[in-house]
Amino acid sequence: MTIQDLPALNASLNALCTLWLLAGFICIKTERKKAHIIFMVLALVTSAVFLTSYVIYHASRGGEVTKFPSGFPVAAMVYYCILIPHIILAALNVPLVIMTVIPAAKQRFDRHRKLAKWAFPIWLYVSVTGVLVYMMLYQWFPPEEKVIALDVSTAVVEELEGGDSPVIAKELRKPGAVSFDSTLFEYHAKPEEEVLHVSFVMSNTGEGPVEITGLDTSCSCLDVRADKKVLAAGETARIEADFSLSKLAGTAEKFVYVRTNSPNFEEHRLSVRVTIDPLFEIEPKMLDWMVGEKPVEKRIKFRVLRDEPVNIVSVNTNREEKATVSLDVIKAGKEYDLTVKPGSTADGMLGMIRIVTDCEIEKHRVQLAYFSVKRVEQEE
Repeated sequence: MTIQDLPALNASLNALCTLWLLAGFICIKTERKKAHIIFMVLALVTSAVFLTSYVIYHASRGGEVTKFPSGFPVAAMVYYCILIPHIILAALNVPLVIMTVIPAAKQRFDRHRKLAKWAFPIWLYVSVTGVLVYMMLYQWFPPEEKVIALDVSTAVVEELEGGDSPVIAKELRKPGAVSFDSTLFEYHAKPEEEVLHVSFVMSNTGEGPVEITGLDTSCSCLDVRADKKVLAAGETARIEADFSLSKLAGTAEKFVYVRTNSPNFEEHRLSVRVTIDPLFEIEPKMLDWMVGEKPVEKRIKFRVLRDEPVNIVSVNTNREEKATVSLDVIKAGKEYDLTVKPGSTADGMLGMIRIVTDCEIEKHRVQLAYFSVKRVEQEE
């Protein structure tokens, strides 16, 4: 599974959570309390897994947001009418669910019922609309790819055929053939590089002309263009792209799609594969405790992989009231240990650690690690 698979996984988790919620609701209405507890615990576990996957996905993308395609204005209005309350209620849902679960765990069912009247419909709405948001954004109206529309000469050929130049038109009707010097561009980028210039050479090896009728990309991080749109027999064109590396880490592969009027190969896929060596090693990236486990200290090792030193300026967590994180200098500028300890493991929790360094490369200055307290699935 790759990062690109996480949106589909998140939608599946939302759908599964919806089923658990509805089953739990039916069970409590029919006074099957034990089954109700099981289904609600399953909903909590599923939501916790979803939240972990959601945080990892957006952290890996560096804040890049997939935008709804502009070519569907009515659908976009419906989409944002669903998305905006989804985001607001999702933020309210987490503390509200926790506030609802705590009285149930303490057997204060009167308070639990009062809070559940609010928590249940909000939780259900967030789960259902999570699926709808995914379907609208990735299935029904997928992210628009960049398209450069280029003029075609079919009308010109037809005009020549019906006019005084049928011989020229016949020559133009001869099929062209497309080939590339390479369909894969591989590059090992330095961490500080922001933009990579990519170039492919396209040749017409056929008898007639070949038209480039369109250029698409698989990602908004690629800006593609061609130096000519019609290639006579034997001519070449240069397909060039600027690849933004500002939000990439590790190895990434993106694609350029070249459409032509060649009868044999109308669309060609060119691959751009870039590897950026990491500046740091964070191991493990995620610390886990189980609910009820003793809240012992656990360590994250932070290592600088390049020759030049990088110092950690500060570390903090978004769950300061629930966990502590401290920094130990093993070797200044090279090796650090982060010690994390939850205050309690009585309840599930997900947290993020923000590691601020003095790295001169701005996009690498802040690094992230994560920790969680997970629930064990209960069996009847």
